[in-house]
Amino acid sequence: MDQADAELARQWAERGDRAAMKALYDRHAEKVYAFARGMTGSGEQAQEVVQETFLRAARGCGGYRGGAQFSTWLLSVAKSVVYDFGRSEARRSRDAALEVPARSNPGPTDRLDSAELTEQVRRAVLRLPERERAAVTLCELQEISLADAAVALGASVGGLKSTLFRARERLKRELSAYLQ
Repeated sequence: MDQADAELARQWAERGDRAAMKALYDRHAEKVYAFARGMTGSGEQAQEVVQETFLRAARGCGGYRGGAQFSTWLLSVAKSVVYDFGRSEARRSRDAALEVPARSNPGPTDRLDSAELTEQVRRAVLRLPERERAAVTLCELQEISLADAAVALGASVGGLKSTLFRARERLKRELSAYLQ
């Protein structure tokens, strides 16, 4: 699919091929949505991020050179959109009423009988600083490889590992009452 994505991106960039753009949207919108939902905590905000991500991708698709997977490049665009969105005043006013994001891949805590624990873990992830939340969302919740996540976040693999370590330590401290 990587070669197909690269070819579709080329057709989109060079000829403005709407069918190629739609095919890329159909293949990747769900992944972008899951990332955005994990970062914003809101389905409505995640939809806005998806729309803005594909608008920015349309304007900048000539910047995709094929060195990384298209999905990785697109997630880096989504990261920028989320960060821009997060800096807006509207985001600050909505933080108090965060909706809990759904995991794109259910894990062990999702199968527990304790809905409270799952709720607390998700809320703790939402309270992480943006960079740490992005790292956890991509690497832990979406299970994207460290290499691909590092490219999407504009970080080195070593830097990403450090960010994940800090995020995990914060989560351990915040959730210590639930881990005993």
